[in-house]
This record gives sequence, structure tokens and C-alpha cells, in this order.
Amino acid sequence: MLERLERTQTILDQLFPEHYARIGQNAGLLSDCYRRLQRFELAHQYVDLAIDRLSRHLGTDQVPIISDMYRRKALVFEGQDSLTAAISYFRRSLDILKARPGNVRDVSRNYQGLARCFLLQGALEQAESFNQQDFTLLTDNFGADYNMLAHTYLTAGQLKYQQGQLNEAIAQYQLSLEKSAPAFKALHWSDLPRAEDFEYIPPVLSTLQAKAEALIRLGDAHPDGMTYLQAAYDTYLLAIDLIDVLRSTFQSEETRQIIQQDGAAIYQQTVALMFKLQAQTPGPFWTDSILSRINQGKSLLLREAALDREARHFAGIPDSILQVEQELRAAISELQYGNSTVEAPLTARKRKQNLVYLKRELANCVALIREEYPRYYELKYADREGSIQQLQAYLSPNQAMLQFFFTPEDLIVAIMKADQVKLEVLPRPDRLKVAVNQYLRALRDIEFIRRNKIQADENLAEYGYWLYEKLFLPIQAYLGEEVSQLIIIPDGPLAAIPFEQLLMAHPHVNQSYAAWPWLLKKYSISYAYSANRWQQNRAQRLRPAHNIRLAAFAPSYAPEGGGFGDEELFELPYTPVEVKRIQKVFRGDLWLDSLATKAAFKSILGQYDVYHLAMHGVVDNEVPLRSYLGFQSGDLAGDFEKLLLAELYAFDLDARMVVLSACNSGMGRLHASEGMISLSRAFAYGGADAVVMSRWSVADKSTAGLMERFYRQLKKGESKDEALRQAKLTYLTEVDDPLFSHPYYWASFVVIGDVQPIYQNTMWRWAWMPIAVLLFWWLFRYVYYRME
Repeated sequence: MLERLERTQTILDQLFPEHYARIGQNAGLLSDCYRRLQRFELAHQYVDLAIDRLSRHLGTDQVPIISDMYRRKALVFEGQDSLTAAISYFRRSLDILKARPGNVRDVSRNYQGLARCFLLQGALEQAESFNQQDFTLLTDNFGADYNMLAHTYLTAGQLKYQQGQLNEAIAQYQLSLEKSAPAFKALHWSDLPRAEDFEYIPPVLSTLQAKAEALIRLGDAHPDGMTYLQAAYDTYLLAIDLIDVLRSTFQSEETRQIIQQDGAAIYQQTVALMFKLQAQTPGPFWTDSILSRINQGKSLLLREAALDREARHFAGIPDSILQVEQELRAAISELQYGNSTVEAPLTARKRKQNLVYLKRELANCVALIREEYPRYYELKYADREGSIQQLQAYLSPNQAMLQFFFTPEDLIVAIMKADQVKLEVLPRPDRLKVAVNQYLRALRDIEFIRRNKIQADENLAEYGYWLYEKLFLPIQAYLGEEVSQLIIIPDGPLAAIPFEQLLMAHPHVNQSYAAWPWLLKKYSISYAYSANRWQQNRAQRLRPAHNIRLAAFAPSYAPEGGGFGDEELFELPYTPVEVKRIQKVFRGDLWLDSLATKAAFKSILGQYDVYHLAMHGVVDNEVPLRSYLGFQSGDLAGDFEKLLLAELYAFDLDARMVVLSACNSGMGRLHASEGMISLSRAFAYGGADAVVMSRWSVADKSTAGLMERFYRQLKKGESKDEALRQAKLTYLTEVDDPLFSHPYYWASFVVIGDVQPIYQNTMWRWAWMPIAVLLFWWLFRYVYYRME
């Protein structure tokens, strides 16, 4: 949706500048999308554009549209917690509407916004006044059953909660749930609808979350607290069920990400509550339950993509059937959740009849798939949630998986080994954000490093050890000496940390970097988006191969910089050297200079085991979907063309490994529960079992040497993480210039995903041949003499 709106805006601005109303309305929709994605700067930019175009060129009869834009501006400020500014714009919008009566729902939205903002400011009387005005307005115009009253009852409950009236708050939340699920009637404070009962979605997750929080407070204060805590747990489980229903119903990537982001806090609070319940009723079953819940909330978009791709690959189901299924789901979604206005009885009855018909058609479609394409049905629809024991079965004795998970109060580390599981609860480090930022700056800001070498080294030493002490030292004893390989699943700001560059002791800053006690020297370290995703990848490729098909791309660009609009990409002189060295190790096919085009790359998708892309990577933190890899343009020397992150989601790679030998290929906008929305994640989404990615801008000369060493280790049959580790350690022993021993030059690359060896070492296979010949000769002699 976002990409389509962006294209529409560009076309309107360039070709139809006189279509002021259309430009303004489209800009308003873009503002809403960026606000929901928390890209507030762009949200302001587009809503300001909308206000400007509409204010200058529309007549007075279209003033309500401008009022709506002021309300959207207020929502952006509200999202930024700029509540005074938000109140000002809500009032501005309301003043316009009051002068032109008849826009009841728009007036209601402004009343709701004002009530929310005053509530957040602690001005409870003003909040209650606007909420009551909203209630009166809606009931007078649409009756007591109108679905938008769900917002009003939610705010009423939050007001009671702030006043400490918890039972009254829960009663208001129950009324809010009734308005969102018309078939549900709450006869008891613990009653809950089913996930499929909800017809008006916008306030539901907030209402369920608010109800659970009130129940937890009652449980903490009440002698029979377990009754309330269990009810809170059931409420969170309903919220999670609803998230799953919405995720499987809405098809767009942006919508799914918004749902995931809204649900991230619910997963965190659910896990925190489970620890509370575990303290009340201890038992071994809690460990598996907590771990399963943590896994459920991690990278579900990637897991769904993997299941869908696997199902299509093995089942051979026609696209026409899949299209019918998707269209039915979209139509059901629109009828089920798209109704936000009051309906006449006849209209409501007809909508529900259509909904029943479409659901029956979808059930028939799924039944047809189950009968005609059982393999697809099994892979796509069967419950694929693996147990902790199944996951452990894929861990070797020398491996451990460390999964970090933030709750509102604590940091949980789940340590999984082949034969043991432990949950360690650590306090949230107070200086974590500062430490991560200072540590990363000392690692990757080459200009700061060169100008302030002593300060940069001191920061690197101080914060590298501080992070190790807070995040790793408390669990290291549990790992034992047998563990040498770590799979790390980070959470929140930890997604940016290269754990292998943490320091096991505080080094002397005048030491050579090669002598510093990096964690890399003790462990091979890789990363995963989630435990379930790691397990899927691990199960797909059970054995290394004897022949690996390699495709490597290295555009040349131009010495003076190639142009693309206002952007330029400068020559990378060592990337052709890099891929030619790799080809000597792995063989394979190369696309160099003007042959390294986007079209050439797209034409070979799915035909190779390993893709190596040595080129510029550009990250757009404002709009992650605009991040890109720069391929050569076949038209003009020096020009380049973009392969956008948004395009990568449609790829079907089926690759063992993608190596993104490009700047910042593993970095991007941090998304709740999904990790970095980066180029590397998009390749994982497109079917790469493993992605080698960079954490910061890389130097092409040192990268060329590092990649050659990496592929040589892979050719020996090493696992991907150990091959990368050995390449880095070898680099440190061979580098001559002390400047180039700084981790900026060699530590950027990490591997995420399946780390199994991709290459079967043929040397060992041939080494057994003489032994086999001798055994055969001995057996022949033995049989021959026995026959005599």
C-alpha cells in the first residue's frame, strides 16, 4: 500500500499538479501510513503538503477535508507525545466542524483525540468532559449500539483506572468489547468474546491490554489474587489469538507490520505475567510455555513467508487457486473489519449474509486444496509450531542458543542446549541505550575513530566490556566449556550489537587490537531472527553438497561517481578483485562491470546455491523500503540502477546462502519483534537459508581479503559461522598496518540463519579410497583362500 501511494503521489505531482484535491487526499493517506510506522518526520511532511494544497485551492464547501487534515496532524503530534501541539490541532479541526454541522463522526474523532490527550496529561476532568460529549453525540445520533462507542468506553475505563477504581474500569472495558463484538454480551467481569467475534477492530487490542493490566493490579492487591491473574492471562491470550487472525487475514506487508508492532507490547506483558504465575504455582511446564510464547512473538512475518514458499515449492499448486483464496480472504476482511459506520438494519443483515457466504466459499476452497493438494495443505495450514524438544534436537552438543527478550521490567535470556534449557532473568541495564550507541560509534564511525583515536579506543574498551558484563557474563558459567558455537536471537536495541566484538576483559588501549580479548576468540557466533525460523532453515538442508553453484556480481560504477537522480555511487576498485578471487576458490559464474545489472540478477533467481553481491548498499532509515543495492546500468557507463528492498520481498531465491558484501546490508529501521527491517532480512524473507551481512559501512580492500579467506574456509567444509570466525582471526594475524587491525575493517560481517556447512570436503572423500581398495583386496584374498 505504501509503495502504491508513493507512486501515485509522484505521478500526481509531476503530471497532474492541477489535481489539488487528489494530491492532498493522497498525501493525507501517506501521512497516516508513516504515522502508524512511527516515521513521524515524513508523516508531518505529507500532512503539511495536504493542508497547503487543500487550503490554497479548495472552496469553502470542501472545508471539512481540511479539518480532517488538521486532525491527522494532531494524531502525528500525539504519536510523538507532543500532547499540547496535538490538543491545539484537535481544537482547530473541531472549530471548523462546529461551524459546519453535520459531520458527526468527524466531530466524534476530535472529541476522542482531545479526551486521550488530556488523559495522558493527567487532566482527568477535561478528559472526562470531552469523553462525555463524545458519548452523548454518538448515542443521540446513532444509538447505544454504535460500534465507535468502543473508543468512548475504552477511554472511560482508562479514566476509572487512573482514579484507582479498578472494578469500574473493567466494567467499562467489557462494554467496549461488546461494541466491537456485537454478538458478545458480558455477564461477568471475566467473560471474553472469541477472536472471530470482533467486527470493529481499531480499539480492541488496546482494550484487551487495558483490561489485563487492571486485572493484574487487582490480583496483586487481592487475597485471592490468582483468580484475577488467570483472568488477565486469558485476556492476553485472546489478544494474541486476535493478532494471529488479523495477520492471516490482512495481506499487505505494511498492515502486518503495523499489527505486529501493536502486538509487541502484548507479547512482552504476557511473558512477564507468566513469570508472575510461575512464582505463584511453580512447575517445570512453565519453562516450555514461556519459551513457546517468546518464540511465537518473534519474526512471524518471516516464518509465514517461509511456510508459504515451502508449500508452493513442494506442492505445485496453480496460481489461479491461490489467487481465488487470497481474493476471498481480502473480501472477508473488508466485510468483517471494514465496517466503521452506522448501518441500517437491512444493510447490516445483507453484509452479514454476504460474510457467511464468503466464509463458506473460503471453506470450500480450503477443502478443495486439502483434497487435491494435500502436501500444500499440510505445509501451509497444519500447525507448524515446533516444541522446545524438537528445537533442541537440532542443536549439537557444542551449540547453545541464546534468546534475549525484553519485558517491561526485565531482560530475559533463554539459554537452550541440546540437553538443557534455562531461563535467566536479568535486570534491564540502565545505561543500555547509551552504551550501545557509544560502543557502535567506536566500532563503525571511521571519521570519529581517525580524529579521536584515544577516545574511540577508550569507548570501545569501556563499553565493549560493560556490555559483556551486563549481557553475557551472568550466563557464561551455564554454557560450560563444551559450548563453542552460539546462535544469538537478539531483541530491541541488542539487534544492532555484534556480540563477537564484546570484550571478555577490559583491555589496555595501547595494545594491538589483535591482542584484545574479543568474544570472537572463544566462540563461533551466528544470529537468527527467531528460534522457529532457525529450526525451519536447519531442517531444510540436512547435508552439505559436493558441487555448489555460485553467482557473483560486481558493478564497476564510474571513477567520478555514477548518477541516479541526485544520488551518486563511486567506484569500488576492489570488488572485481574480490569476486575473481572467490571464483578461484568456488568456481561459479561472474557478472562484472556493465554485465552486473539488475535485470541479469533477477533473471537467474532460483538457479544458484550461493549469491555473492559485491556492490554499494544504501540504507534509508526514514523509509526502509527505499533502501537498495546499486547494480550497474546497462545503458550508460557509470550509471546505476536500484534494487529496492521493497522489491526483494517478492523474490523466490531458494538459496543456501546470500553474501551481501555491501555497506550496512544488515542495518535498518528497528521494528518491534521483527528485528531490523534491512536488506539482509528481505533476502531471508525471499528464501535465503543464511545471509552474510554487514553491520556498518565497509572498506572494499579489506573486505576483498576477508571474503577470500571466508570462502576458503567454506571450501574446507567449515560451518558458515566458523568459516567467518577463522577468516577474521586469520586477517588479524596477517594484517601489516596497525590502522587496518581496527575492528572497523574486519568485524562488520556476521552470518544470520542456518550455519551448516554448504560444501562437502572432497579431500576426505578421496582419502578413504586407498583404504577402501585395501579392504576390498583383503576381503578378496580371504574369500579366495577359503575357497581353496
